[in-house]
Amino acid sequence: MEKAYGQRWNARWGEFGNLPLSPEEPGAHRWDTRYGEIRATMCDELPDSVEVRHGDRSYRVVPLVDLEVTDPRAGALLRRYRDLRAQTARDAAAGSAASGGTATGTDVRGEHP
Repeated sequence: MEKAYGQRWNARWGEFGNLPLSPEEPGAHRWDTRYGEIRATMCDELPDSVEVRHGDRSYRVVPLVDLEVTDPRAGALLRRYRDLRAQTARDAAAGSAASGGTATGTDVRGEHP
């Protein structure tokens, strides 16, 4: 965290900074770094996860459907993505129908019609 210029969220002041970075210290598990904001949830057991691969690396992550329920900002972002995807599919279907073609694509849940 120090190398990424991390600052911990200070709920009392409503801003980042002036608190120890260590997650063992009291306070919100929320940090701001030069790479973006990091939030953590502490638990006794690891939650169910899925493996995501990027290049030669693999990462164990919480499924998006679980994150959507527990993190309101992630939920809003996923809903926005689904809405945009659905609108794009509707626009493509309308364009195809206007040109006499047939539309293909996916619905909001990512399933083929």
